[in-house]
Amino acid sequence: MSDENSGETTDAGLLVYVPSLNWDPATTEDLLTRLEKDGDFADWKIEIFDHKVRTFSRLKMEDVVLNLAAQIRSWSGEDGDVAWPHQIILVGHSLGGILIREALLLDSQPNAPRLRDPQVPQWTERVTRVVLIASPNGGYELQNLARHERAFIAAFSLFGIFLLEHLQEGSEYITHLRLRWFQFMKSRGGNTATKPDIQVVQVVGWDDKLVSREKALDADYIPNATIVDIRDAGHLDIVDLRQAPDPEMRFSHLRAAIRDNLPTFNDVTPENPHPVVFILHGIRSSKSEGWIGALASIIQEPGTDAPEGSADWTEAIPVTPTYGHFGSLHFANPWIRKKNARRLLQWYGEHFIRYSPDNFYFVGHSNGTYMLGKCLTNVPSMRFRRIFLAASVLPKEFKWRRIIDRGQLGHHDENGWHVGAIHSDKGRRDVPVGWLCSILHGLEISLPRKVRMADIGTGGFDGFDDLNRVLMEHRYAGGHGNMLVPVGPKSERTVRMNARLREIADFIKFEAPHIAPETGDAPFFAWVSRILGTATRFTLVILLGAVVAALAFGAPWYFVLGGALIYLLVVFVNQF
Repeated sequence: MSDENSGETTDAGLLVYVPSLNWDPATTEDLLTRLEKDGDFADWKIEIFDHKVRTFSRLKMEDVVLNLAAQIRSWSGEDGDVAWPHQIILVGHSLGGILIREALLLDSQPNAPRLRDPQVPQWTERVTRVVLIASPNGGYELQNLARHERAFIAAFSLFGIFLLEHLQEGSEYITHLRLRWFQFMKSRGGNTATKPDIQVVQVVGWDDKLVSREKALDADYIPNATIVDIRDAGHLDIVDLRQAPDPEMRFSHLRAAIRDNLPTFNDVTPENPHPVVFILHGIRSSKSEGWIGALASIIQEPGTDAPEGSADWTEAIPVTPTYGHFGSLHFANPWIRKKNARRLLQWYGEHFIRYSPDNFYFVGHSNGTYMLGKCLTNVPSMRFRRIFLAASVLPKEFKWRRIIDRGQLGHHDENGWHVGAIHSDKGRRDVPVGWLCSILHGLEISLPRKVRMADIGTGGFDGFDDLNRVLMEHRYAGGHGNMLVPVGPKSERTVRMNARLREIADFIKFEAPHIAPETGDAPFFAWVSRILGTATRFTLVILLGAVVAALAFGAPWYFVLGGALIYLLVVFVNQF
């Protein structure tokens, strides 16, 4: 090994080990000690990053990752004080697998921070292997936890976002990380002197009860990846040689995953070019609504007037999942509403690994538009080519411009990036949007800023403030669903619906403009909508004042406490 002088290099390597949640050093002592004594790791530096993260830590994942990346920069010689290794291997167990991927993505960005020696290649360019041991790449599944553990998580989630929530299946954090990881690995497919291939080794225990094999593995969808299976190993004990039935065999598997030349799955399934259209229903509804199946069928019809070069829409993939009957009371509860929105992230992630997001489209009605807005806001790597909104329950102040500026609306082709389009249809007398959402929006913006969740509103009735050329808005006669199933005699309803859905399909497929309906505003209905938000805030102040006055004049305090506890109980029960 070279002397540790500034700018020098060494043929030895650096191995960075990042442990699991609630790490006990005794569980990895035998493994790391044997690696240090192994001949293939002679003169290697083996460093451990103790993140100190516990089950209910309020630490921000971003802060933990920033600390890890900074530490690796120092260990890898970028500060010029130590000889820098040509080869770096990252090993992460469970949570550690999440952290090492995030740190690698963070410092691989063009604007990533550098330490003071510019002659030393960035550490991300010297990473040759990433070993993910029982890593919950797709998130852990809540149902795999014991009932009392789920109860604790549900209770604590009422009062803040804890790290465990970030790591759940379908969470914003897990989805954003996974989408970026797939894109990054595809970009590192070439083998160059400065950026060698990164081999990804996924180590899976057959007895892992916390993270299912399906959620752990993504080797089939990234280049240069392989899988190492270990029998008789669970989630936490997989790295603990003391608990292994055969410690020698366990060590040989782990050592092979970290150091040996392993065959990889180079024949990665290519992205399917077929269009993917997500169609989401609204509140008090389900996927059995007639318009959803009809629209899916119309989208797959061959386009006789299709522009040259259009996709083959007969091979389109309609994604029409359901999140069950989502009633108005559920919708009015911000905790339940937010949790439900995560389902879209699960469905999106499942299709992202097989299809190109350049051919992703979205059609949503009512609460389906809320799910879209919530996910787009919290997952910047999520994008669609075109978006159709019907009776949107997003606030009129929704920051569409930010979504567009982050490249979440549009597609890539050989000529570069093209901004997509949004169409929003409104109802003339839409009570759920014009009145209910006005009340809920007024209620939520009345809360203290720290707990405010004003993420619904009257954008699907009043229109959106933050859009111009990419938005088309039309108002239709009728109420909450009449922009999908137009008003008229029952005998003509199917004909009218199919004609309307064909317009929507043409917009999704070809960005064809709709014929604007000759529907005027409803001035009195709109006035009530505007006044309801103000009235709600005023009423809330009066009620709070009445409660304080009642308590001050001797009213039983347990009535107030009882009401609050009943509300919290309803929220808690609906976490399951």
